[in-house]
Amino acid sequence: MPVNWRGRPARRLSRVCLAAWAGLILVASLIPRVPGPIGTISFPGSDKLLHVFAYAVLYVLIVWAGGGGGLFARIVGPGLVAVMFGLLVESAQRFTGRAFGWVDLMANCVGVVCALVAVALAARCVGRRAARTMQRRSSQEGPS
Repeated sequence: MPVNWRGRPARRLSRVCLAAWAGLILVASLIPRVPGPIGTISFPGSDKLLHVFAYAVLYVLIVWAGGGGGLFARIVGPGLVAVMFGLLVESAQRFTGRAFGWVDLMANCVGVVCALVAVALAARCVGRRAARTMQRRSSQEGPS
C-alpha cells in the first residue's frame, strides 16, 4: 500500500520536521564559536559542505511542507524562502560575535540549487510515470 505523503498527518509531520531543522540551523549558526576542535568535522571545506547539506535538506523540507500550486509555488518559491532564511541567519550572526560570510551564503545557495534540481527531476520522473500509468489504464478499459 503506497504511503500518502500529502494527507493531514503527513502535512503536520512535515511542518514539525521543517521547524526542527530550521531551529537546528539557527542554533548552529548563531552560537558563538568555541576555539579548538570539539567533536566537529574538520577538513578543508567541511564547513561549506555542512552549509550545502543543511540548506539542501531545508529546501526539501520546505517543499514537503508546502501546499499545491503551480511550478513557482512548488519548486521555485521554496528555494527563495530557503535562500532568504540563509540571508537572515547570516545577517543575524553579527549580533552573536560572528561575522556575515558571503562564501557561507553562496554555499547555502548551492545546497538549495542542488536540492531544487533533484526535486524538479524527481517530480518530472514521477509525472511521466503517472502519465504512463493513466495511459495504460485507459487503454485497458477499451473504448467506451
